[in-house]
Amino acid sequence: MRYLGFATLVFLMGSWLVARDQPIPWEQLYKKDGIEVFRAKLSGSKFVAFRGTATISTTPDLIVDVFKDAPRWKEWTDLLLSGKILEPRKANHLIFYQAFDSPPFIRDRDAVYDVHFKKDPSSGIVTVVGKSREYPQAPETVGVRMDIDFSRWTLTPKDGKTYVELEMHADPGGWIPSWVVNMVQRDYAYDLLFALRRQAHKILRERNLN
Repeated sequence: MRYLGFATLVFLMGSWLVARDQPIPWEQLYKKDGIEVFRAKLSGSKFVAFRGTATISTTPDLIVDVFKDAPRWKEWTDLLLSGKILEPRKANHLIFYQAFDSPPFIRDRDAVYDVHFKKDPSSGIVTVVGKSREYPQAPETVGVRMDIDFSRWTLTPKDGKTYVELEMHADPGGWIPSWVVNMVQRDYAYDLLFALRRQAHKILRERNLN
C-alpha cells in the first residue's frame, strides 16, 4: 500500500534476504514513465510481491545517499509521519524506524528495519537489502507494526546512469483484507520509483549548484 512508504526502501523485506529455492515468477503489469511494474504470487502468502525497475540519471552512490538522508525522507516518501535512524551500526548497516499515515478508519502503520548496504568493488553494483526486526529502543507503535518479509534494491551503474531494481513483499498487519492490500499495492513500486527518481535528480541539481 502506498502508506508502506520507504518500507520498501528498504529495505527491505528468516534470513535477512529471504532465500527462495525457485526464481520468483514475476508477471509484468504495466510500463509507465519509463518504470516497469511486476507482481508475483508467493507460495504460502495471501499478499503478492511486487517488483519495479527504472533508470535514474545519477550514480548508485547518490541514490544510497538519498536512502540514508533521514531528515529529507518526507520530501519523497508518501504519507510519512516520522522517521529516523535508530542505530548506525556501520556505514553499511543501519537500523531505522518509519511511521506512516493511513486512510480514515484504518490505524496508522510503522516499521523497524534492519538494512544492509553492499557495493561490489569490481562492477560498482550496490545492493540494499533488509527486513523487519525487533528493537527494544524503537518508539512505541503508532498503530500497527508492519512485517517487511523481504526487500531488495539493486543499483547497477551503466553509461553514467543507474538501473534500479526493487523487489519487496510485506504484510501490513491488521484486519485489512488481502485483496484490498494487493489492489492498492499495485502502484506502490511505480510511486516509490517515480518519487526516488525525482528526489535523486533534485539532490543532483543541488550539488551541481554548489
